[in-house]
Amino acid sequence: NFEKLGHIVGSVLFVFKILTNIVTYVESMCKIKHYQQLRRLEIEMDALLRNHIDNTATSERKMWLKVFYCTFIQFVYDILQLVLAFRYYMSPVFYYAAPMMSIERARYAQISLTIERQNERARSLTSLLRVLVKANRPKHKYTSDVWQPYALWEYENLNSLRLLQGRLCELYQCVGDCYGWSITVLLFKTFFTVVANIFWCIEILSRDFRVGQFMYDALTILRLSTLAVILLITADKARQHVSA
Repeated sequence: NFEKLGHIVGSVLFVFKILTNIVTYVESMCKIKHYQQLRRLEIEMDALLRNHIDNTATSERKMWLKVFYCTFIQFVYDILQLVLAFRYYMSPVFYYAAPMMSIERARYAQISLTIERQNERARSLTSLLRVLVKANRPKHKYTSDVWQPYALWEYENLNSLRLLQGRLCELYQCVGDCYGWSITVLLFKTFFTVVANIFWCIEILSRDFRVGQFMYDALTILRLSTLAVILLITADKARQHVSA
């Protein structure tokens, strides 16, 4: 019964992988106009930000460093899992699942990087607003004066920030339009895979403990969980920036 259940769950997971890749391809083809609109808004947003901020290259460098660290962690997971697969435990669908896992990982990275780029723009906008408020705060902490944009340059800066905020909200909406299907199926498939592998790890510990299979399933959990956690953390930061 244990082996039959394993074959059933493994088959369902494999079907989920296929469906996830199909949805990813279909979304990439059907959402071309949304992606073009996203790129157009990003170019407009960056052009407006360059009028106020000069160190945009530094922000890009920080983002790519984060991507490098995440890619390096996934590369370490790959090496460990390959060693386990060839020395201790070879999954029946290992050769078929590896290419599909690469596609899922690339989609995870694309979505996370796109959201992080918008978060970086939101942080730049917040810093500009803080500079404006700091320059016009009351001279004394006990005064009752409320700052009003009396000067012409203050009106211009406020209008610029308002325009940037509107573009930023449109960017976040475009991210959801471009990658909404992929986010849903990726997270659902990751949740199902992690739960199934946790069950197998518990069964291996309670029955005949096999180190190779246990480590293989544990690394599968770590690989997928890392990608999902990074995406969820990045999305939560986006929610914080929008609500702020």
